[in-house]
Amino acid sequence: MTRLIRRNRIYEQVFYEDERHYTSIVKVELAKVLPDFSILDFSPFILGDHGSRRRPDLAFVHRNYKMWVVVEIELEKHSLEHHVLPQVQTFVTGRYDSTHADLLHQKDSTLNLFALKNLLHYVPPKVVVVVNSRTVLRSGWSAIEKEHSAHLTFFESFRSEHDDVIVSISGYLPMPVSNRVFRLKKMNMMNALICTQPENVPAGIQDEIQMVSNQRPYNWKVIRGMDNILFLAPGGFTVRSDRNYEVRSIGEDRFQLRES
Repeated sequence: MTRLIRRNRIYEQVFYEDERHYTSIVKVELAKVLPDFSILDFSPFILGDHGSRRRPDLAFVHRNYKMWVVVEIELEKHSLEHHVLPQVQTFVTGRYDSTHADLLHQKDSTLNLFALKNLLHYVPPKVVVVVNSRTVLRSGWSAIEKEHSAHLTFFESFRSEHDDVIVSISGYLPMPVSNRVFRLKKMNMMNALICTQPENVPAGIQDEIQMVSNQRPYNWKVIRGMDNILFLAPGGFTVRSDRNYEVRSIGEDRFQLRES
């Protein structure tokens, strides 16, 4: 059994029998270490490859809509092969849409529904298994990361003889990649720019964006499609076919357009 020593007190590891109790503790403590995320109950059926249908437990949504996470809470006593891996495979290959965005918005109405729908439509989630003990590594749970494109987070609780509890969090914690730059090119036959990697465009951009070019601000109309995003040039701005363009974030909701 794993023990910790803190301030001359010995803490012994707690092994949970009730997953719901464990989940409630995980939510409270992870909210403290992940202040940039909304941590929400999320348990609809997710449809994965080969018709598999499974329910996750939680979702983490970054408050600037840079990423999101589908979370499965597990106890060390659960079967890796028959229980955990089928869950992981379903969530990694799952189909996520506006219905799921609506469910998350119902849990936290302060979220921007438009940005949330864009996030779920264009950005695949990270899939994370939170488990209550690192002892699972002896049973092959490292395969979750090595073979199944998911992540392991170890959330362990320890109790002293005085009945005070401390927690240890190790393994994966979500850290959003900063999408400070996305690249555009001229749209054929139009005075417009096109981005063919819409997942790189911040989800919070709605139907208009102001971009500074040569120290002058321009307001561009934004049209999102299934596989691309169009930026329609305003009057007075001519898009050149012999140039490449990039947009760089220069602050909260502020962007700069550069030619190259």
